[in-house]
Amino acid sequence: VKDVFPDIVQFGLLDVLKKVARTGRPEHLPGKFYKDKRISGWRENRVHKLPDGQILVIYKDLTSEKLKEEEEKVQEHIFQQFIELLPEIVCKANMEGRVLLANQKAYEKLGIKSEDIEKGLFLREFFSPSELRRATVYFEKLIRGKEVLPQEYKVIGKNGTNFPVIAYISLVYKEGKPTGILGVMLDISGRKAAEKEL
Repeated sequence: VKDVFPDIVQFGLLDVLKKVARTGRPEHLPGKFYKDKRISGWRENRVHKLPDGQILVIYKDLTSEKLKEEEEKVQEHIFQQFIELLPEIVCKANMEGRVLLANQKAYEKLGIKSEDIEKGLFLREFFSPSELRRATVYFEKLIRGKEVLPQEYKVIGKNGTNFPVIAYISLVYKEGKPTGILGVMLDISGRKAAEKEL
């Protein structure tokens, strides 16, 4: 085996082969990176002992999946850097409305912390019941593919602040299917105050 896969020991597969040969119970070696002078890539292995005593190894090449994951991480990092340049609130959420990321302006205006997002923060938490009903109808139209215009809402921050915004919302697509929501909210407090003075 070492002649074919010189780095099988470091990879951890040889120990699994020995264990299966000894116990007869199937084992699973999760995806790991393998590299020698001949080949390299991410491999997942399942090892079984056959009735005649031979060892069967079934492997799955995960390289393309891992490369895709890395590319997505890079794109997400670039996106995060980009939204930090914007002077307005930007949030990205999944289809259930759970916030996945937000820019610094969102943290400041909505009074949120990174721990809030990690624990589970939902867009609905920033709306009163009446405003949430309006936003839900708006979102449902968006999902059905109908043209929707930016809407005005009053949002409530976790720090107790509340202020009017114009919300621009679009769906995020992956492989042709909607996977999330991207929202930009413009604080129009100043404009509202100016209108009152007129």
